[in-house]
Amino acid sequence: MDRVEDIAEYFARQIVEYQPTGPYIIAGYCSGASTAFELAQILGQRKSEVACVALFGPLHPTTYGEWPRRLYFVARAKAESFLHATAKLPTFSARFRYFGSRLREHFHALVRGSKEPVATDPVLASRALLKSTAIAAFQRYTPTPYSGRVCIILPNKAWLRSGAAPHRWLRVVPHAEFYFGPDDCNEASMLMEPDAPAIADLYRQATQKQND
Repeated sequence: MDRVEDIAEYFARQIVEYQPTGPYIIAGYCSGASTAFELAQILGQRKSEVACVALFGPLHPTTYGEWPRRLYFVARAKAESFLHATAKLPTFSARFRYFGSRLREHFHALVRGSKEPVATDPVLASRALLKSTAIAAFQRYTPTPYSGRVCIILPNKAWLRSGAAPHRWLRVVPHAEFYFGPDDCNEASMLMEPDAPAIADLYRQATQKQND
């Protein structure tokens, strides 16, 4: 399945088989937001009730081919992840040692990757194929207007100006609601500890608003 529409169709069949009627809440993270969005489109077209679409740190498909923006986004995410990981280390020397250990890990991973082709491991080969197919599907996806409720949950408010371009979702869902995590939260860890509780609270706010 190398189209977001095909992936979403597969999920739609699985969901309806498990739970024939709504209301449904559909959620997606990062590039998976596109699949969640298309899934909601499919269910809605089939007269199923979709109460809410929750997009966590969504990456807009149009950004993937914009390499300067993409490189900036990746570099910023890496920097934020590093700062987040070192924030609680007590001294500069501890942070420096952590930075050195991460550099060594990346170097060793590159060396191993050059000596051990993915093709020699069927699990890694399958994973690599899945990743490349998913990226290809994401790149060619074009979202279409959606009238249902969409909640865009971002790691922090500054992320509105990030390379992920979350504001572009407003082109197809101008009524989308935005929720923001704490200032020190970042996209790479927003669904993990210690950031997960704050993001979970935002999700509860969104679904509670739906119930009200």
